[in-house]
Amino acid sequence: MQARLTTGTAFGLHLTIWTLLVLMGVWLFAPIVEAVLTTEPIVVVDQVDAHWLHTHTTSWLTSGMRAISTLAALPAGLTMTSLLALILAARGCWYTLVKLVLVVPGSMLLNVLTKNVFDRPRPSVTDPPVRLSSYSFPSGHTAAATLFYGLLTVVALRHVRSWRGRLVIVAVSAVIVGLVGGTASTSGPII
Repeated sequence: MQARLTTGTAFGLHLTIWTLLVLMGVWLFAPIVEAVLTTEPIVVVDQVDAHWLHTHTTSWLTSGMRAISTLAALPAGLTMTSLLALILAARGCWYTLVKLVLVVPGSMLLNVLTKNVFDRPRPSVTDPPVRLSSYSFPSGHTAAATLFYGLLTVVALRHVRSWRGRLVIVAVSAVIVGLVGGTASTSGPII
């Protein structure tokens, strides 16, 4: 037990915290998966929300949401991941570089696999701003944003000592992920 709470090693407190966070994520995600698989009433709300948002959208809102969506689109994601990888390599942060290389592409592969397992079609609307043939669940953009900006947040938190600075970093990351997640409902993801 003491080894799991030791702060000096990678397999101590850090591993314990990450394990707890992963378990918490699975615990939070499981009810959503169950709702999707059993087509519970909350899932039907997707179609109603999609129609409402589609009928109340404006050109400036769609343009804005498309711009936000690019923060997790493939070209931007590859560019930012590559830039972060170069910075990490230049600074000799090999352990974090390995995490980046494993987490971002690995999670995207997992996302594609789970989309095909859940086989959930996208809500249909007339004349959508973006037409996609891939499945809707789980959201690839939201997953990419959560993992990339989450990892970027962890890296940034190591270099900022003040609580105010750390709070700003976490808040900005959460807002970006929230906005990217919201684009799936309003303008559709852009890949």
